[in-house]
Amino acid sequence: IIHEKEIKLIYDSIDTTTLLGYRNYLIFDMLYSLGLRASELCNLSIKQIDLGRSIITVKGKGKKERIVILHEELKESISHYITYIRPGLLMKGDGSHTDILLINYKGTPLTTRGLRVILNKLFKDAGEYIKVSPHMLRHSFATSLLNNGADLRVVQELLGHEHLKTTQVYTHLSKETIKKTYNKHHPRASKNEDNL
Repeated sequence: IIHEKEIKLIYDSIDTTTLLGYRNYLIFDMLYSLGLRASELCNLSIKQIDLGRSIITVKGKGKKERIVILHEELKESISHYITYIRPGLLMKGDGSHTDILLINYKGTPLTTRGLRVILNKLFKDAGEYIKVSPHMLRHSFATSLLNNGADLRVVQELLGHEHLKTTQVYTHLSKETIKKTYNKHHPRASKNEDNL
């Protein structure tokens, strides 16, 4: 799991003034904000994105579709990327057309291997020397939602899990969250604020 302090550090350290920097920021934001699997992100086509409705239709495991919600900043980032950044990246390729959203530095669709390389570079550049994977951001997405009070079944839907049991793997609540919940909901808790 990647902690929110580290997540913020990565967001703050990405240089969005270059084509690749902007794309990398978008990659990081989509992984953390949407909880996508690496393959779902790399296979995402522009036609799956509905900016007007602030949703993406994701094709998950077993070709099952689910809807993920775009927050306003991410929606604007995707729009800017499609309009200004992606065409510049495509120019580096051989001119062949692709509907895939994310383009690598050669002008071709980004692979899951390339995605892992980018993530590790982002963390290294920010001074965080941990080996990171797209799944760790997916895990952080789910844990952040649960720690902030999201319903487990909603998180299950957002992650595209068929079984609730699979989602329960992500329920590693922080001591602080447990403490806040206990203090808020137990009738005698307010008398003992430091019970953990």
